[in-house]
Amino acid sequence: MKIELFFIFIRFYNNIIIKMEEVKFGKKWDERDDKELVRLYSDNTKDIVDIAKELGRIPISIACRLVRHGEIPSKFDARGYNGYENTEYYKECVEKKNMLKTEEKPKKEKEKNNENYLITINRNDYFDLKYDVDIMKKDIK
Repeated sequence: MKIELFFIFIRFYNNIIIKMEEVKFGKKWDERDDKELVRLYSDNTKDIVDIAKELGRIPISIACRLVRHGEIPSKFDARGYNGYENTEYYKECVEKKNMLKTEEKPKKEKEKNNENYLITINRNDYFDLKYDVDIMKKDIK
């Protein structure tokens, strides 16, 4: 009985590892990914959640990337943006992301820089950024 459970656990664990390698959370976008994103969205058949599943990304990154490429004026205009946080895929993404965080090696602390910088930002961009930070805070909890 114990041996059977052990092998079931090993298969389950290996399955998680394989799935986690498929995700590209926080990874750089390459030209091929960008072209595939634009192609998938232009077909008008898939929303950001479906595209995120195919590309191994989180839905909000799909929406933001579409804005960057001029496909939509705002991330809020993306097909499937409303309610994407309630999808099973999004919840899986949050779990995988948390698992990846716990497995990461601790990073060396960067030297603290005492220089001050003044940064200006567009008002709408500020509110978009603030909204995204609030969502991330909820995801962390």
